[in-house]
Amino acid sequence: MFSYIMFFYKYDSLPLLVWDESRIANNALEMAFFKSGILPTYYGVVDHWNTKPPLLIWIIATFMKMGIEPLLSLRLPSILSAIATMVVAWGFCRYVLEDILAGTLSWLFLFTSQNFIGYHAAKTGDYDCLLSFLIFSYSILFWLAIEKCQEKINIKLILLSAFCFFLSVMTKGIAAFFPILGISIFVIVKKNRKFITLNSSVWAIYITAFFICLGYYFIRNMYDTGYLEAVWINELGGRFFEVNEGHNPSFWYYPKRLLMGFFPGIFGVFFSIISIKFFKNHTASAILFCLLCGCSILLIIMVAKTHLFWYTTPIIPFLSVAAALGTSSFIQLMKEKKQKLLGLFDHKRISAGLLSFLIVIGILTIYRNNVEIISEYQKTPYGYLWYGQFFNKVFHKDFSGRPTVYILDNGYKDTAGLQNYNPVLKFYIDLNSFKNKVQLIRELKSNFDSGDYILTCDYRCYGIFDNTYEVKKLFEDRWCKFGIIRPQIE
Repeated sequence: MFSYIMFFYKYDSLPLLVWDESRIANNALEMAFFKSGILPTYYGVVDHWNTKPPLLIWIIATFMKMGIEPLLSLRLPSILSAIATMVVAWGFCRYVLEDILAGTLSWLFLFTSQNFIGYHAAKTGDYDCLLSFLIFSYSILFWLAIEKCQEKINIKLILLSAFCFFLSVMTKGIAAFFPILGISIFVIVKKNRKFITLNSSVWAIYITAFFICLGYYFIRNMYDTGYLEAVWINELGGRFFEVNEGHNPSFWYYPKRLLMGFFPGIFGVFFSIISIKFFKNHTASAILFCLLCGCSILLIIMVAKTHLFWYTTPIIPFLSVAAALGTSSFIQLMKEKKQKLLGLFDHKRISAGLLSFLIVIGILTIYRNNVEIISEYQKTPYGYLWYGQFFNKVFHKDFSGRPTVYILDNGYKDTAGLQNYNPVLKFYIDLNSFKNKVQLIRELKSNFDSGDYILTCDYRCYGIFDNTYEVKKLFEDRWCKFGIIRPQIE
């Protein structure tokens, strides 16, 4: 319930972001209201910039069609996916492994992870939270199917796992495959690996799911010429073998990012490694499985040439479960051995101190992630981010039948070399065009009518309030200004 409240409370505290949230927002809006069909479009043209399969966009467009507020519709899949991931992690630890403490800690580690609950994850309408939930689900279901069985693999769980795998591919394409290396290593090191690898039903189910996913790409390319080439550039070769849009930090960028963004859960990861050595039960197996899956994703994104911080988001659920189980097992180990630390503290005091430390640091981290960071973001000087909130103030009354509102904006200076690119502004113009006369312009014209309105959040356009036209400023907020146009008197 706490997670539910925290995610939905002030869900709009962050403005609509440029990369990639606003692009997804435009895809969904055009699909929902401009009859663009089932393929994502941008300005009515099939989008080859955003080449991911359209599952997320379908979901968002459905929410918009249902009448849910547009920004909430955009972020609702991420919010629900984050909550569902926490429920799965907690339920796995609590009921499958029967570890109450680990269940609580898994929630704590997820909720305190900036990489999981921050922007481009649970707080924004991006792919990564839905992808994380589906990847985590299909992996855990696979573990359950092979680990909990004694003589027979649970085919129902395998089918459910394959379905989640299919959905994860339909969410973010190739990224859905990243844990498979870790899963394969886990199967190889298991004593009953022949029992698993020789099971024809398991192979048949996953191969079928794979070919269904592959079928989507080829069928779409038949109707959308050039799609496969765009996928290669945007998702495979263009990001893996080449630096995309200048995103090329150091090789150790991701480990550093996890140290900062998975705090205080990172302490539990060290305990999980210790627990594997001392325990040989289902808990140790689950810890090993989660660590292998997390390391598999980490290794692949580290090798890739393009580095972006949100690529670490799918790692967090695996690390959270491993860290939670490791911490709980470490406390249990100390209890069993009744060891003393330097002869001063017994295991009860050490355990209480450890848990108190994690809880206090966790609370401080929750405050940082949900209050301080958002507060700092509210101070950002980039005016192009604030069109949405400013539009709400400008159009709080119906402008139907009134003069046109001209939006003067020269776009966002981006790393992709695009000219006049501002998908945030496009989204809000399209959204308000149903009721109001809204027109985007790049430069001042000579045929403005007296009484027309002009609006800008672009600091490069502030001069319009002083030159060429007499513009009476009606009000301003943050970096946005709104006025009414009157021809200058000669």
